[in-house]
Amino acid sequence: MGTEERYDAIVIGAGMAGLAAAHALSDRSVLLIEREARLGGRVLTVEQASGLVDLGACFAFNVALLPAGAPAPRESSEERGAIGVHYAGKLVFADTADALLSQLPSTARGAVLRSLFHQIHPGELAEYEESRRSDALFDFFPDHWAERNGALVSAYERALKARVERGCSVTRLDERAREVVVEYENGTTRRVAAARAVIVATDACVARSLVVPSDPACAQFLHAVRYARYTVVAFRLEGVTLEPDFRFIVTPDAKLSLVMQQSPSDRSSRALLAYYADRASQFADTLDDAALTEHTRQELMQLGVAGLDVRQAPATVKRWAISGTILSAEYAALKRAEFARPTRRVFLAGDYLALPPGWGYGLDDAVASGRATGALLQRALESER
Repeated sequence: MGTEERYDAIVIGAGMAGLAAAHALSDRSVLLIEREARLGGRVLTVEQASGLVDLGACFAFNVALLPAGAPAPRESSEERGAIGVHYAGKLVFADTADALLSQLPSTARGAVLRSLFHQIHPGELAEYEESRRSDALFDFFPDHWAERNGALVSAYERALKARVERGCSVTRLDERAREVVVEYENGTTRRVAAARAVIVATDACVARSLVVPSDPACAQFLHAVRYARYTVVAFRLEGVTLEPDFRFIVTPDAKLSLVMQQSPSDRSSRALLAYYADRASQFADTLDDAALTEHTRQELMQLGVAGLDVRQAPATVKRWAISGTILSAEYAALKRAEFARPTRRVFLAGDYLALPPGWGYGLDDAVASGRATGALLQRALESER
């Protein structure tokens, strides 16, 4: 099987890190390979009934993440409602996490803190390094753009100059003295391409299956990266009024982890995102989509929020086997900037590599890592002239 395609760089993975890396190499010949039929990775905006909903990354992206020259989104919606907890059959609301906890018995604090942690982090509180556990008390606001986060993916798609191959799985990297040979396949069709350098912009699980780092410490780091998961059931409501007009409700007594609201400024419609975070996804796995939707309807109806009726609301289910990185003490201790270049011609990009980190994963970290690795590869290519 001969090599027919040659590039300056090949980027594997078209999530936000891969898109940012490929865009940073716009003056080079680049092949971007993505195993899914769509681009964007954990950004997934879908049309639901009469509006858009984010089933993946759902908090409004920073406009600084847009490629140069791309227009900013037209309209944003702020979510400044109360946060609530449904505990021991009672529904309690407050403006802040601290105020919410002050209304509850001390015996409830541990369970509610673990639930509040899921406003931001998909993993379990006990698995995170000590310094991140206080994030449970951070008051987060799920603001969003009218175009949702799919607008960020679309902006990169329009700006890309790379050749893009979708629906293709990379099966092998072969690093040689002056190039890296990449074997990939689409169904039964196998292809081979070569490049002066390769960026593996995938999750760490895929990266460690493709890359053998020169430094054993990098291999140890890649194997230390663990991911949480979650399942989301998104409901669409039209023309209803909720009292109170909450932003989050956490549900420590239920199989459901929390429900978040995202609505336009005029509240003409509402998206309710019901999450099963990490371990709760194990329960979700026991049900097919239809049964999970019905179970979630029942749990939401039991909350007792005035005006909340999802019995006839259309719903969409998305199960994410990999979401955010678990920010464990082991992961933090092993992470190094130099691991973005595990071998001479193979580079890594992804939110799990971002330095300094934002929340430790997500759009900011993914784009920052993609841009940084793209620049690192540029310097490496220039040094070979």
